[in-house]
Amino acid sequence: MAQANTVDPSTAAPTRRGQQRRQAVLDAALALFLEQGFANTSLDKIIERAGGSRRTIYQTFGGKEGLLEAVVTESCREILSQISATELDSMAPEAALTHIGERFLAVLMRPERSALFRLVVAESTHAPGLGRLFMEAGPVRAQELVCDYLGNAVAAGKLVIEDLTVAASQFLEMVKGDLHFRALFYGELADPAYQQRHVRSAVNIFLSGTLS
Repeated sequence: MAQANTVDPSTAAPTRRGQQRRQAVLDAALALFLEQGFANTSLDKIIERAGGSRRTIYQTFGGKEGLLEAVVTESCREILSQISATELDSMAPEAALTHIGERFLAVLMRPERSALFRLVVAESTHAPGLGRLFMEAGPVRAQELVCDYLGNAVAAGKLVIEDLTVAASQFLEMVKGDLHFRALFYGELADPAYQQRHVRSAVNIFLSGTLS
């Protein structure tokens, strides 16, 4: 008799229910980290809010530190999802860069994103790996996505750029301007209309030196 195929539970794809439980834990962990700080948040508090067990959390995330890393990675992925639309290559450069800039800034300026940024900076003091994870999953990846778009635009003859990496970095910094720092340190949130004007000005200045 042929033996039935077995599946290693550690390599099996997560079920929909498992994905929902995982997301519930991440949401609870993020909320508690921002409300109470990393040090004051225990796994028991996370479990009380999200359900589950210590065993599941350790199996899935490797503990509280792993949870924080997963929260940071998921948050960066959400931000980046706003600037990685595949239809950008069919747009004119002004429209594409405005699309990137407006969505990137809108997500970046959310109060919970500023709070998470402060948390990462604070925890990176004694956990430098977290800082590197944030840089790779967030700013570095964002620069790469913009660089990819700019490279395609150059190849299509729409833009003239000598150093794509520098140009991508400069564009994102122009989009942020001082708005991000004002949100971080003053709690100032520019209204959407001002953010739009800010982004469009950044796009115009950037394109003034790159249009073919």
